[in-house]
Amino acid sequence: MIAVQRDSMLVLLICLTLVGLGLVMIYSSSSVLANVRFGDSGFFLKRQSIRVFIGLVLMLAFSRMPLHWWARLSRPIVLLALLSLLLVLAWGHGAAQRWLSIPAWGGALAFQPAEFAKLALVLYLADVLVRKRDELHDFSRGFVPRLLVVGFALVLIVLQPDLGTAIALGLIALIMLWVGGMRLYHLAGAGLLALLGIGFSLMHSSYKMRRLISF
Repeated sequence: MIAVQRDSMLVLLICLTLVGLGLVMIYSSSSVLANVRFGDSGFFLKRQSIRVFIGLVLMLAFSRMPLHWWARLSRPIVLLALLSLLLVLAWGHGAAQRWLSIPAWGGALAFQPAEFAKLALVLYLADVLVRKRDELHDFSRGFVPRLLVVGFALVLIVLQPDLGTAIALGLIALIMLWVGGMRLYHLAGAGLLALLGIGFSLMHSSYKMRRLISF
């Protein structure tokens, strides 16, 4: 228990450090523009600080929820995430059709379903790795269902298009499944399929290819 608490505090410290660095970078990169447009060099910093405060409050509230609640909610949450990824393809907006707006008090609330899908899939896989740990070595019962869920989400994200988020989420899923005990050659096969999909996506998008070459 002491080791778990120590690890949790370490993760919390890392997160808070990254958030703090992010706030510093936001102020550093936006203070001049904010002063010109709004007469307040800290305009964007204040807006982001409010979001950070809301996020910390939600984090504290969610951390108080029993783990078995999250286990029960993991499947409805991942289904909701997949539904939002489908909806953004039909009604999404933005340069790459990644944002979805929902009616809210005083206007509309815009969010990126791909970001929600990251949290949903991590929660879903964490639940599966515990609940189905005796089936993880089995190809049809352990590997294929996970591949279908994760693969479906990745395809929907690529179609937005958002290849970078899809790659990041795919790597997270592979690492979680490997740490959870899934057979390495099953994961290697999934990784090969992912590489073929990435290559296909790059071949059919000159913009993505130019970005890759310039990187």
